[in-house]
Amino acid sequence: MGWGFDSKSRKERQVTPVEERGSNVLGTAPIGRLMLKLAVPAVAAQFINMLYNIVDRIYIGHIPEVGDLALTGVGVTFPIITLVSAFAAFAGQGGAPLAAIQLGAGKKDQAERILGNSLALLLMTAAVLTVGFSAFKEPILRAFGASDATIGYASSYIGIYLLGTVFVQLALGLNTFISAQGKAMTAMLSVLIGAVLNIVLDPIFIFVFQWGVRGAALATILSQAVSACWVLAFLCCPHSILRIRRAYVRPDPRVMGKIAGLGVAPFIMQSTESLVTVVLNTGMQTYGGDLYVGSITIIQSIMQMIVMPTQGITQGVQPIMSYNYGAKNYGRVRKTYFTAITIAIIAMTVTFSVTMVLAGQRFNNTVSSVKEKENMYSKLAEIDKYVRDNAYYEINDDPLNDTIASGYMLGTGDRAAVYYTANAYAELQDIADGKLMGIGVDVVKDASGAARIIRVYDDSPAAEAGLEKGGYITAIDGTDVKGLTRDNVISRLRGETGTTVTVTYLSPASEEQEITLTRSRYTIPCVEYELLADNSGYVKISAFNNNTASQLDYAIHQLTSSGATGLIFDVRNTSGGSLDAAVASISLLCGEGDVVSALYKDGSTEVLGTSNADEVDLPMTVLVNSGSSYCAELFASSIREFGKGKIVGVTTAGKGTIQADPYQLDDGSAVVITVAKMLTAKGESFDGVGVAPDVESTLTSEQEQNFYDLTPDSDPQVARCQEVLAQTLGSDSTDEEGDASDQDVNTTENAENTEEGSDSASSEG
Repeated sequence: MGWGFDSKSRKERQVTPVEERGSNVLGTAPIGRLMLKLAVPAVAAQFINMLYNIVDRIYIGHIPEVGDLALTGVGVTFPIITLVSAFAAFAGQGGAPLAAIQLGAGKKDQAERILGNSLALLLMTAAVLTVGFSAFKEPILRAFGASDATIGYASSYIGIYLLGTVFVQLALGLNTFISAQGKAMTAMLSVLIGAVLNIVLDPIFIFVFQWGVRGAALATILSQAVSACWVLAFLCCPHSILRIRRAYVRPDPRVMGKIAGLGVAPFIMQSTESLVTVVLNTGMQTYGGDLYVGSITIIQSIMQMIVMPTQGITQGVQPIMSYNYGAKNYGRVRKTYFTAITIAIIAMTVTFSVTMVLAGQRFNNTVSSVKEKENMYSKLAEIDKYVRDNAYYEINDDPLNDTIASGYMLGTGDRAAVYYTANAYAELQDIADGKLMGIGVDVVKDASGAARIIRVYDDSPAAEAGLEKGGYITAIDGTDVKGLTRDNVISRLRGETGTTVTVTYLSPASEEQEITLTRSRYTIPCVEYELLADNSGYVKISAFNNNTASQLDYAIHQLTSSGATGLIFDVRNTSGGSLDAAVASISLLCGEGDVVSALYKDGSTEVLGTSNADEVDLPMTVLVNSGSSYCAELFASSIREFGKGKIVGVTTAGKGTIQADPYQLDDGSAVVITVAKMLTAKGESFDGVGVAPDVESTLTSEQEQNFYDLTPDSDPQVARCQEVLAQTLGSDSTDEEGDASDQDVNTTENAENTEEGSDSASSEG
């Protein structure tokens, strides 16, 4: 045969009867039945392999908050993974047909020599690939289409995957030698074992252990390791016609040359596929960004479905053709060849047709949306060209882009949608991390445009410097505040701990002075309380955050210990906050039951918080106004729906939606969108309509203007709450409630008609 094997140095082993029966089936069984027996398991193996790859991507795509970027990052690694598979095909698909040919010729010893050399080649390539790709993985990934946003996910995934390169090489490369013996079911089982294990381990590693893409990669290499052990165990056991023998796992240049000659074709095919993926990824990254790269990742899964049957059929018939070629049964070779082509064409046609029908249905459902997007981009491009060609003023692209993004969020119709510039979002994060602090005041803008101080926090730089409630800040670092919004004033007062800010301060006595303050940490109470003269416990909740529940619990304990006969919760102008904090606060007061649920776009609901029945047995009222929003509205409605008390004031803002966490864009900016509607304990929604009071109580225009000068003792709305509590306790008759309500001053209902009232007191400078 011209193989160059030294047949004189080793007596060719004889084939045992069992081995002979196994190999002779390839040369004697009817072609059709034999092809069915071998091709079906091979197609099934391909399907299983495709399935667990798709499941792997589904799990990665559903990683909370970062799923899309993680999927894109993993997609960037596919060219490397494909290239690793190509080298496995180089040795496996190059050696397995040659081994089958030698089996057909009755030369089992030479067939096992090919198996041993293929194993050696797989081990060598595994070592080279692991070291080479690990050493240069980041520049390679960036060349393959990774961005700054996805490079971390791509590097994490491939870094762990490369550690299992040897398992991938052995599992993929040696499994072909099992198929070459006609044992397609055994070859399928090696794939099935790895697939099932991967599907089981993926959610455990990704979500339970919270390892993210690292968990997905670890699940993959562990699965491949088990598959490799299965393949090696079979090729070393007596049931295998071809067995791995230590003496043959020695590189023989002549044998490896023959393997390379046949293996170069599948290697080029798969490596070319890797190159195509690189071109697609880099092109999508250049002209579309991470979203387009992620889309290509999904499309590649669909392409696998189309080519899967053909690949399975090819793998199934290869042992038949190789064995009969070695046995010189050329008629069976030709018959197998033409039968395989016919079946492959039919399978490809059916698969392609089904895929196109399904894809066409999806396309028809989304084509209108695509056209709308095209119209939007086309319109924007048309405007941009006209303006740039004709505008007198030079365009600054940065604020232009921010304005466009902000306008888009506004145009969605989502009242709660927000766009943060890169600087604004960075500042928001620094505030949350405690990196930015202020001087310890809260301000509103009055009619004159000055920043009026409505609160000075204890032990703050402002308190130590003598700034008082009712005073004014007229300038910050020499900049007049009249030209600034309230948010601008707050932002300028903030800064890193230890930095200074100079303010021009006008005291309540109209004494002006410049004061330099050093920013530092201070405590911002979100719950303040006092016992009123009639033994009503007054509790002001200015914010719902991580400290609210504990501070509220303490306030209630202090008030009840002091003899409070009822509780007044003031949530006027309290907006935003954390739902978890609101639920924890409600749980301190109300009985057992669901507090809040989310209603999603698809109609499904999810309970987000429950009360544990650790309730307070005192009559209650909740004081609200049109500045009460979100958590404050949920708090008020819960007190009423759990039968704990009444709501006093005017109808609230009606912000009853749930927003996702900020989604950070590539340039550091971020967007927030609504993802669900909030439902109260009784399954009702107050979004857009607000929470109506049980007892209406309003303020006069003058009282509105001087809202922050009101104290619990001088506030007519607090007094109304006291009346309601007294009625509940039986101090007044039921019909007296209506008489008392008539005594309310019927003026402007909206507590935010003035600029002072519209500003929330939850932001500190």
